[in-house]
Amino acid sequence: MLGPIDPQLWLPPRGELVAAKDIIKIVEDSEAKAVETPQAAIWFANMLGDIDAVIYRQAKASMERTKELVPEMFNLRRSPPNEDKAMEMAEQLQGPAVHAAVIGHTKAEDIGLPVKYVEPESSDWSPIWSLYTQYQVLIGTNQMSCVIEGRRVWLTWMSGMD
Repeated sequence: MLGPIDPQLWLPPRGELVAAKDIIKIVEDSEAKAVETPQAAIWFANMLGDIDAVIYRQAKASMERTKELVPEMFNLRRSPPNEDKAMEMAEQLQGPAVHAAVIGHTKAEDIGLPVKYVEPESSDWSPIWSLYTQYQVLIGTNQMSCVIEGRRVWLTWMSGMD
């Protein structure tokens, strides 16, 4: 499984990670709406209560740095793509998808990534699944995290203990 390349910033007032591109979009949308409707500028400013100039600048810097790093990452491949292809691949991986979106093996191949599809029944799948589930439990921000697994369905569950 692969997700989009989507830098996240920690917003202390909210106690959560937020996508840098979402921070940039809400600030820029609010600014444009405030220019269109100056009498509503205070209302739009209140919507940005969790975002200050530093967070906004960090979000922009994260996105700019990501645009530089992703093509550099492709140059580490044994057969790196040409510069235009690397930029195209980077744009597809940084596209409009949300952080939780999944890029499947077919889409990854279409983008131009080297992919080896592993059947869930194969012996190669077990260590991948183990690593993934351990990661899910470790990143749990609440007091209790677990992965519930069935033959055809899995669920990550995180809950605080009251």
